[in-house]
Amino acid sequence: MIGHLAIAYFVTEKDTLALGSVDESLRLSPNFRDSLLLKSKILYALGRASEAKEIEEQALFLPQGGDRSEHIPIK
Repeated sequence: MIGHLAIAYFVTEKDTLALGSVDESLRLSPNFRDSLLLKSKILYALGRASEAKEIEEQALFLPQGGDRSEHIPIK
């Protein structure tokens, strides 16, 4: 999973690679809260605090990880 790769890069302080990986994850699932929160942490680590704060605030209004019920069509 791409998100796991981003976490691995982040914890090993490969922040630029982590950002690329989490961006790919968000391309596939743009409103996934956990990926947005990870991106925020990566951006903070890269010194991009204002961008990180904006993404963090956006993520806090989304459902917690794994809850994607808003995407299930009603028949």
